[in-house]
Amino acid sequence: LLATLAAAQAFSPTAPGAFSVNPKLSAATSARSLRMPSLGLKMRFQSSDTSHWNRRDFITTTTSAAAGLLLGDLLGPMKEASAAEKGPIVVFGANGFTGGDVMRTLLKQGIPVTAISKFKEFKIAPDQENKELATIHVANVAKPQTFAKLLEGARAVIYADDAQVSNAGTDRKDIGLEEYDEIENIGVANVAKMAAQMKIPHMVLCSSTCKECDPSEVTQPDDYRSKVCGECNSRRSGEAAVKEVYAQANDPSIGYTIVRPGTLMPSELRGVKEIELNQGMSKSGVISRLDLAEVLVAASLSKDAAGSTFEVYYRDSAQPTDMFASLNSCKSLGKSVEECFFGDGYKDKKPELDDLMTKKVKGTLFASGREVSGSNYPQMFKKLSKDKDDNFDINNLGFSSS
Repeated sequence: LLATLAAAQAFSPTAPGAFSVNPKLSAATSARSLRMPSLGLKMRFQSSDTSHWNRRDFITTTTSAAAGLLLGDLLGPMKEASAAEKGPIVVFGANGFTGGDVMRTLLKQGIPVTAISKFKEFKIAPDQENKELATIHVANVAKPQTFAKLLEGARAVIYADDAQVSNAGTDRKDIGLEEYDEIENIGVANVAKMAAQMKIPHMVLCSSTCKECDPSEVTQPDDYRSKVCGECNSRRSGEAAVKEVYAQANDPSIGYTIVRPGTLMPSELRGVKEIELNQGMSKSGVISRLDLAEVLVAASLSKDAAGSTFEVYYRDSAQPTDMFASLNSCKSLGKSVEECFFGDGYKDKKPELDDLMTKKVKGTLFASGREVSGSNYPQMFKKLSKDKDDNFDINNLGFSSS
């Protein structure tokens, strides 16, 4: 119908059942043939050839011609985009727990993977679906020259590496890595800079909510929290480095996404409907690595996720990072204390233990007003807010107005 209407604008009726070519179209087309790619037809429009056309001839011929014109304009960009989408997705930390699940998720979806390990090459399970789509490499994120060529032609980068030694008996110093900053700060910055320089469309950073660490807290060197929170602070520095790289690049054709999972569990895939995204560091929770891998892959393929930082966890596991601030925020949305703790349906009802143990959570826990849930990730990403140049302040948790 659209093709017919488009063609009709180029023709004017001269007698009942007969049509003549508009002079403007005739001048442009009389000297060339219009080939229909999908129909294998060849037609030549000339004013002298159309005087005998009836209505049926007009509809049949002009519809095909208009479709050919439209397809000719559209197929070029479509083919170009199609070629770009065939590039691999580069996964840093592919031999780790999270990175390994990301790699397997990509292969399951039939997406080529450039899998990068920081220690040594590894083997993919023989029964892994589409394992021939993966290439395995060793690279040190502290040394950009070791991974620069591996990014060529990539459609996206997923950074799921961390400071943990995933190979028993391997000392990070053996390959020139010193402290957490090497991986979660300097390493992240190096990859971001190279990805932006090479115009890789999208970089996704797997970070962490680090809910147990207050950035302003001072810990002693021999305190266990010193190690844990030192890693968290390095992650935050890595996040800031990524944002700075893309802000300086100021290129709308490339972008980043920062994903902050809660506590990671080696459990089953529960699916998108169980997932909640949140922004503002007001909540955290639990999520399996399998579901996290789905989120990371979906983000790497979505333009709508670009420029956003968000937390991700199972909706029924949400807990506030600051109880007082979260309760105030939740109650400001018109919810009762019971609804804040147990979800919708408890405004005028006291929770029973059996209900809490057997029934699914309705709505959201400790509502902040910035939660996003849904049935598919692309639509959820569209609802996210873009990052602002605001400093993280734990004292403002739960009070964000945006």
